[in-house]
Amino acid sequence: MLATSMLLAGIGVAEADTANNLKCKGCVGARDIGKKSIGSGKIRNNAIDTKHLKDGSVTPEKLSTPAQPSAASNFYTTSLTVYGPGSDITLMTDTVNVPGDGKLVVMASWRWIFNADEGSYCSITLDSEDFSVERGIRSSSTAGSSLTQSPASMTTVFKDVAAGQHVVRLVRATDGGDEVAMFERGMTTMFVRGQL
Repeated sequence: MLATSMLLAGIGVAEADTANNLKCKGCVGARDIGKKSIGSGKIRNNAIDTKHLKDGSVTPEKLSTPAQPSAASNFYTTSLTVYGPGSDITLMTDTVNVPGDGKLVVMASWRWIFNADEGSYCSITLDSEDFSVERGIRSSSTAGSSLTQSPASMTTVFKDVAAGQHVVRLVRATDGGDEVAMFERGMTTMFVRGQL
């Protein structure tokens, strides 16, 4: 008993000391770091750049609204084309690649050449070759007139368009058996995100 007491009396209290210049590759992993223990205040400026980001890790949805992508496409021709009677005739087509979910704003403009008392309906469609009554407008010549040139234009907004390839069209439906000519055709499609 006395020997044990004497032995214990010679031993000091054990204390932990801070390690300096510790070289240990891989000693501290992600599991050893508490959640939210490293914030932006603990990372020096410009310490993280593109080489540290995994491909596809930053998506349009993670960007602030001003930084989110937009895109535009344009089709234009001055050629004159004559269209006979019939419905659901495609006048202009543009294939667009939408970079993310959002809206498409489509603007079309053209010039008609009508004979007397002729007219035509037009609509802008998305991924459809069918004339749309809800999005249609009508152009026509005046009654009793001879050959008439008539400019026309329209704008359509398609909401909730999914990312990927889409086809926008200007589709025509005529009045009865009317024949019309069209020239100076143009179509601009713009992709936008967010709300006004």
